[in-house]
Amino acid sequence: MSKINNKQRLEIYHKRKQGETIANLFKQYQLNRANIEYLIRLLDRHGEQILREGRNRYYSPELKQEIIDKVLIEHQSLKSTSIDPKDKDAIIKQKDEEILHLRAENEYLKKLKAVVQARKDRQQK
Repeated sequence: MSKINNKQRLEIYHKRKQGETIANLFKQYQLNRANIEYLIRLLDRHGEQILREGRNRYYSPELKQEIIDKVLIEHQSLKSTSIDPKDKDAIIKQKDEEILHLRAENEYLKKLKAVVQARKDRQQK
């Protein structure tokens, strides 16, 4: 497998999303099929910001133990655990946003239900 830079990784991702086959990408970039599929899944899950330069991430001992347990106890593959989100703060932020969205949706549905009920009450009179 040849080394590729982030620009080439993005090219591969965009070409694949535009319908180019993995076989063609394999020929162009001389990458293993599994590596191309892994790159596509990684970018689908985390977006292009995962490729930013100059990052040194800190992984807590608890997180490392959790990942080891997933592989050894839950028998998950190494690739699936490497794609899973590791940034707990990002997960918490995403869940908070989902909660806010669901609360807004619930408020909307309550108001809609009240409007429908009021119309029914007017029709019955």
